[in-house]
Amino acid sequence: MKTTLGQRIKARRKELELSQEKLGELAGLDQTVISKLERGDVQETARVAELAHALGCDALWLATGKPSGGKEERTSRQAVHEVNLRGKVPLISYVAAGNWSDAVDNLSTGDAEQWIDTTVPVKRHTYALRVEGDSMEPRFPNGAILIVEPEAEPKNGSFVIVRQNGNDTTFKQLIADGGQWYLKPVNPRYPIMQLGPDAVLCGVVKQMIMDVG
Repeated sequence: MKTTLGQRIKARRKELELSQEKLGELAGLDQTVISKLERGDVQETARVAELAHALGCDALWLATGKPSGGKEERTSRQAVHEVNLRGKVPLISYVAAGNWSDAVDNLSTGDAEQWIDTTVPVKRHTYALRVEGDSMEPRFPNGAILIVEPEAEPKNGSFVIVRQNGNDTTFKQLIADGGQWYLKPVNPRYPIMQLGPDAVLCGVVKQMIMDVG
């Protein structure tokens, strides 16, 4: 039986146990685009190559349903993970993150706690940080690894690493309200803080990793 593009995307995604959000992250697409494709609201896309890369499958098969006769399709989550690795970034402490703009150019391999594989694009100053505490739970559990991009432009709703009040470094969601900027925790037990005049942005969170092996 002939299948649609959306059915092939969904079947392959389910086979790999990927969420729509995770597939969108790997393919550089919004989760709503993945949802529309799978529902059939969108019948074709110019991003088939990116989707096939993220799904570890043949682009011709994904686009048309026809096998290409090429090399064997990858069928495990590990294979997809390997295909989409973009590089390694240093895992550093909150203290180091707060002073990252000053120290990054002097970083050597031995300065990092460990090096983390990531599937997001890596730039010169990209780093990883371990979540400490429960102020961002349940979305970002204590101990999870964050991939942080210092060069990314923050916007309303971005999850950011910020240093303020001297060396006080924190991880919160950046919120604009009434012309003011605030740092909002996910956990409602913690208060929203106003972004101080001395605040220094240390990066925008691009990915969360639960298990680094």
